[in-house]
Amino acid sequence: MKRILLICLALIWLLPQAALAHSKLTESVPEKDSTSEAAPQEIRLTYDTQIEKISNFKLFDASGAEVALGETLVEGDTMSNRPNAPLGNGDYTVKWTIVGADGHAIEGQYGFSIATPAATATPEPTATVAPTDGEATEEPVATQEPAATEDNESTPSPSPSTPPDSEETGNNEDKSGMSPLIAIGGIIVIVAVAAVLLKRRKP
Repeated sequence: MKRILLICLALIWLLPQAALAHSKLTESVPEKDSTSEAAPQEIRLTYDTQIEKISNFKLFDASGAEVALGETLVEGDTMSNRPNAPLGNGDYTVKWTIVGADGHAIEGQYGFSIATPAATATPEPTATVAPTDGEATEEPVATQEPAATEDNESTPSPSPSTPPDSEETGNNEDKSGMSPLIAIGGIIVIVAVAAVLLKRRKP
């Protein structure tokens, strides 16, 4: 009975030690359950013991689709990898499988999120400037159109004054045409008066 008790006590003491020998994830980049504004350039996992070269991990997006990664690099207690393309906003899950110092394969996973702020809209200043420029160009056009119509209305004004000019020229022609008749009539009167005077002087 004593031997059985000693064996049981030894097993009870050895089992926790064996459990503690398994490798555990101690550090990660990005951190577990973190939300970062910038997409990580590299994913790095660090454990509390050395891990074997066959250790690896995969990355999945919120829909469960696997994100393409490069070749996993294992150095001592750390393994790392880089996404083939920049990660967009959303939730991601890292699923890893390692072989620790005790030779046992261990699996685990953790999540992180990316929330890059939306870029500010820079075109707003240009959008406000464009209408002001368009209005400025329309104003002089609106003022020029009535000026052109006023000029067109003022040009025909001399036309009604032309008939008086023609009437004046006609009157002048009539007057010039009558002056020779008056002169001839005057000569005839003078000749007639002279003839009468000559007849009276004769005996």
